[in-house]
Amino acid sequence: TQHPHTIPTVLGGGKRYMISSYGMERRHYSTEISSKSTSVSKPYMITTPIFYVNGPPHIGHLYSALLADSMARWQRLQGRDVAFITGTDEHGTKVQQAALSKGVPTLEYCDIISKKFKDLFTRVGIDFTDYVRTTEQRHANAVTSIWNKLVASGHIYLGKYEGWYCVSDEAFLTSLQVKEEVVSGQKMMVSIESGNKVDWVTENNYMFRLGQFCTPLLKWLEENPDVIQPKSRLNYVLSVLRSGDLGDLSVSRPSSRHPWGIPVPGDKDHTIYVWLDALTNYITAAGYPFNKEASSSSITAATTTTTTTTTTNNDTAITSIKSYQSNPWPADVQIIGKDILKFHSVYWPAFLMAVGLPLPGKILAHAHWTVSREKMSKSKGNFVDPSRYIDKYGVDPVRYFLLREGALVEDGDWSESVFLVKFKSELADTYGNLVARCMSPTLHPSKKWPGVYVPSSSSSDS
Repeated sequence: TQHPHTIPTVLGGGKRYMISSYGMERRHYSTEISSKSTSVSKPYMITTPIFYVNGPPHIGHLYSALLADSMARWQRLQGRDVAFITGTDEHGTKVQQAALSKGVPTLEYCDIISKKFKDLFTRVGIDFTDYVRTTEQRHANAVTSIWNKLVASGHIYLGKYEGWYCVSDEAFLTSLQVKEEVVSGQKMMVSIESGNKVDWVTENNYMFRLGQFCTPLLKWLEENPDVIQPKSRLNYVLSVLRSGDLGDLSVSRPSSRHPWGIPVPGDKDHTIYVWLDALTNYITAAGYPFNKEASSSSITAATTTTTTTTTTNNDTAITSIKSYQSNPWPADVQIIGKDILKFHSVYWPAFLMAVGLPLPGKILAHAHWTVSREKMSKSKGNFVDPSRYIDKYGVDPVRYFLLREGALVEDGDWSESVFLVKFKSELADTYGNLVARCMSPTLHPSKKWPGVYVPSSSSSDS
């Protein structure tokens, strides 16, 4: 039912922009960002994307986590309390298909792959404070809460979706985002951005009124141009918003086609769209749904034991407990890969505006990794398993090379021969010699060293 609703006021007050759409009353949407609301006591919040479990981790995943870990270490060196969030995205058609191909139950498959990510991050010293799995009950609670709030405020309605859908990207696409190509001698429609096959679907789905957020999103980015980094990514998002092609977004799929996910509250025939589900993880980790006292009292962002949303067996997801002095949201920096920029810079802030929550301070969209100048792909079988090189050369050389050669604008390239050159000439010779000289008794006879940050043991919990 379409009727006027009051939009919650964002804590601390931000700029508001009036819009009018769909015959609804004129509304105020906050575009507050963390730089305008962060207090001294607020933890510095850093997030990685939650990693999709349709396959094991590769160097691109590790690179995202290393960027976040480096920022977290720098903030801790300056005495800041840090909320460092990572985890795995475990719902969607691709996950179910991957489990089926391995001949194991879907949840069991998710447990196996999620553990691979967590074990890799722990081994490499990624000192996260919380590891969110979207099959946890606390996350289902958060997703259900944000869904109910979107419905109550009139931002979700039951409608009909007709258009292109890409299973590989879990994305709905417009006619401007697809093209015809000949693949293996057959004509098919593919996503212009990813090159993956798309299908035309007609479904009765729940829709989010994304179109009415075009103006407030544009104002937010035009008045805060440093939010999206690097600048080339900002230009892309602005072009999307200015194109006038921002229609309403389907936020559910029929359960008959998309059973592996969180069901729509009160409607068992629909499953919540995987991106609304996945993006909510960032506030799941902050303790959402927030109570009225969340901003002024200590909150716990994780529970000791959580059960899955899709089964009642004995498998549970164990997370570390991390209590913060105050609510860590909004995130100060959200680190993502460039391929998921639209989801994080258009969909996500629109969802946040709709429920009256502050927007992130920075969205850092880094470039990808190639292998010997070729794109990593399953068909080529050239995904780089970081564990192989850690086994061979150790943790620090791999950490160093990824941070040294990775980039924000242009894709980084993995080459074992280049890796060896950087390892020996820079890490071992240049920096190794520098440390050896600084530690020599002649230059430093007192042998008193400054305090060194040591990762906590909480991130090694399995």
